[in-house]
Amino acid sequence: YFGLASFPFSISYTHQTLSRKTIKEITEMSQIPEVELSSGHKMPLIAMGTSALPLPPAETLISAFIDAIECGYRHFDTAALYGSEESLGRAIAAAVERGLIKNRQELFVTSKVWCNENQPHLILPALKKSLERLGLEYVDLYLIHFPLAVKQEVVGVNITPEDILPLFDMKGTWEAMEECSRLGLAKSIGVSNYSFKKLSQLLEHATIPPAVDQVEMNVGWQQKKLLDFCKKKGIHVSAWSPLAANGAEWGSLAVMQSPVLKEIALSRGKSVAQLPLHLDSQENHQRNNNREMSQIPEVELSSGRKMPMIAMGTAAPSLPPAEILTSIFIDAIECGYRHFDTAALYGSEASLGKAIAAAVERGLIKNRQELFVTSKVWCNNNQPHLILPALKKSLERLGLEYVDLYLIHFPIAVKQEVDDANISPEDILPFFDMKGTWEAMEECSRLGLAKSIGVSNYSFKKLSQLLEHATIPPAVDQVEMNVGWQQKKLLQFCKKKGIHVSAWSPLAANGAEWGSLAVMQSPVLKEIALPRGKSVAQMGLRWVYEEGATVIVKSFNRERMKQNLQIFDWELSNEDMQKIKNIPQSRGFKGEYFTCMSQIPEVELSSGHKMPMIAMGTAAPSLPPAEILTSIFIDAIECGYRHFDTAALYGSEESLGRAITAAVERGLIKNRQEIFVTTKVWCNDAQPHLILPALKKSLERLGLEYVDLYLIHFPIAIKQEVAGTNFTPEDILPFFDMKGTWEAMEECSRLGLAKSIGVSNYSFKKLSQLLQHATIPPAVDQVQMNVVWQQKKLRDFCKKNGIHVSAWSPLADNGEAWGSLAVMESPILKEISLSRRKTVAQVALRWVHEEGATVIVKSFNKERMKQNLQIFDWELSNEDRQKIKNIPQSRGFKGEPFTSVNGPYKSPEELWDDDEPYDDQFSAEA
Repeated sequence: YFGLASFPFSISYTHQTLSRKTIKEITEMSQIPEVELSSGHKMPLIAMGTSALPLPPAETLISAFIDAIECGYRHFDTAALYGSEESLGRAIAAAVERGLIKNRQELFVTSKVWCNENQPHLILPALKKSLERLGLEYVDLYLIHFPLAVKQEVVGVNITPEDILPLFDMKGTWEAMEECSRLGLAKSIGVSNYSFKKLSQLLEHATIPPAVDQVEMNVGWQQKKLLDFCKKKGIHVSAWSPLAANGAEWGSLAVMQSPVLKEIALSRGKSVAQLPLHLDSQENHQRNNNREMSQIPEVELSSGRKMPMIAMGTAAPSLPPAEILTSIFIDAIECGYRHFDTAALYGSEASLGKAIAAAVERGLIKNRQELFVTSKVWCNNNQPHLILPALKKSLERLGLEYVDLYLIHFPIAVKQEVDDANISPEDILPFFDMKGTWEAMEECSRLGLAKSIGVSNYSFKKLSQLLEHATIPPAVDQVEMNVGWQQKKLLQFCKKKGIHVSAWSPLAANGAEWGSLAVMQSPVLKEIALPRGKSVAQMGLRWVYEEGATVIVKSFNRERMKQNLQIFDWELSNEDMQKIKNIPQSRGFKGEYFTCMSQIPEVELSSGHKMPMIAMGTAAPSLPPAEILTSIFIDAIECGYRHFDTAALYGSEESLGRAITAAVERGLIKNRQEIFVTTKVWCNDAQPHLILPALKKSLERLGLEYVDLYLIHFPIAIKQEVAGTNFTPEDILPFFDMKGTWEAMEECSRLGLAKSIGVSNYSFKKLSQLLQHATIPPAVDQVQMNVVWQQKKLRDFCKKNGIHVSAWSPLADNGEAWGSLAVMESPILKEISLSRRKTVAQVALRWVHEEGATVIVKSFNKERMKQNLQIFDWELSNEDRQKIKNIPQSRGFKGEPFTSVNGPYKSPEELWDDDEPYDDQFSAEA
């Protein structure tokens, strides 16, 4: 046949399927010759036919076409009728993208116009539709499929006699074909199923003669007359049905059962068609796969399930189109992969599911049970009530009844609407319910929807926390691990606890934004790889395996897929392992965008309760409307604040209470207990019989059953009817009953309405007086404190007496009438902030924290809220602290309104006891 005809043939992935092995044997028979057509273009003398009844799913078809290209096919025969143009076009695009061919020009594409568009005015639009489906700018050969026309609405082969038009305009139709050629949309034009008589009629008026006539031709229908005619007229013949289409309704066994061909084949050591039967091919293929699979070791998990110790990763910064991805996964199954690692985040679950279904259908695997599928729940579903629904969605996308392993992707929770990795600090929920989330994972296991459960990106500390309450321990922790980040501590911990480690980024993800060349350019690995005849990548993967971890590899290139599997039949030497052990260590993926704040430290008060060492102040000279204030406090909770400082005076208690309720409802916090609330009794209620009623009013406004800390706002009492700060000297009562008032505070503590009690704006002398009769000592003294009013004497006293200091006005309240710019415009702080790359405010707040005091910050601006939290992961130097120590001191708030000739304090000096030296006479211990 060669020299006379090409051989289009159909591949069907049913019982008629020709396997990939079969295809390859055809193309390896000899170099594929080409014929030069009358148009001057060259055409390969063998073509891959693309029709089948019925057609397999698009992704399967694409995979078959990619296989054909990979095997060596460069000529594809399609048609509008076949329904395969779109899949062929996608396969061509994928082949270029994957480097199987350099460009589209390496392929010769034939397509055909169907009979329903065999009219002059329909030919060009029909070709344009084919090109659109193919995604090409031209076809190499465009054919008239049959020399007849049917009604335009008849799009398939189900044609009745009434559908056939009485006239077929051969001349006009061919002129339209010639126009397609002149426009460059078809490099060559021709016909199909034309007898030599019809060809003669066509040649009578053709300006551009047909380059090809594609006809039925085989040893049982040899078309001698037509071949002779075409040879004379320079028309090349293409043969469809070269094996007599024995699978078609009208086909026969005339070729495949031919005694003559059998005799020749036997003498030649070939099959009748030089193609093995589909069944034999698939059985051989399965045996080959089984041989490959036997080389991949498995690990038995704590769940009792076995897991292959190499997995095909399915994530990519930019995934290829779904059908190409499916084709890639089918390739991986064909190469021998039996473990696939996916996740809700990756967007690959649906394609993987389709690949599994296709692999079963094509006989690459017997059933789904031969594959081990890992998936993960993303952070937006990391809440107890969302875990099971998230797994069910993953199973739906995968088309599976269960996954073999289900993991928590990261130990954080983000807002539910954030379904990708573009996470901002505001998206991160401040609370991750580790216990409740794991209980939901255990439910997935009990329901049989996840055969094993585990975690990903958990440190050994987080694993320890999880194990404290886990009924079903995690079977796996999937973490970043490679020769540049060896995870020794975690591996040792997991080994003790029976948790298997899976390694993502085994080659340091050098293609990722955060990745590096630490593995692929490692001099140590290069040195070890060279004498072994292995690649650097194989050395890196083998090391992970020898450390006892499962390797998650990720390459969509078929050759590298195979190379990654070739790590199990050799070993590293002890010397190799020692060299690798000494490679400098550095974590690749830092995970910054999974953090929203530094860890906020806590102080244990004398009451035994813990208090966060930064608080959100809630006072302002002019408060915004209540609903806006509530929204601001919700923002603060979302940013990470867990301590709020309010007071009866401030007018913010009600808004704060509503914010706490809303935060619980929205899942920002688990419950009210996560928030530490400080409030204060104002001077008009600073009398023994008024303290408890005042607290109850505050609790009512807050909507709480208790406050965490209750303070006496100032050590004076004013007339009860004076509710704010607009009081006169005459309003100040001449006597402040310090002892009786404190006893009332202690009663609040005993009743459980205030977990801790304390004072505010007390000098060390007044604290001394209070301590003389206190049964419950004050846990806190909240005072003005900043770098320009450092309160050294007071802090020394409080430290000796177990009283914690909280600092209001840490930035000198430059927005207040009595405030100043002494902090924010401090040359010393500016100098330090510049060298530290911090703001002046952050340096000032950090100093307060390093002095051991709680910082009460006050900003209703969300960005500044966040900046104020970023003070706990760095330190001032001794030199910085010395410079700050030498800043000139000046009290900001003098307290004149609290002094009166009729009151207990006649001057600011008496209010603050500034004239009193601090020594042990004022210590409660003295």
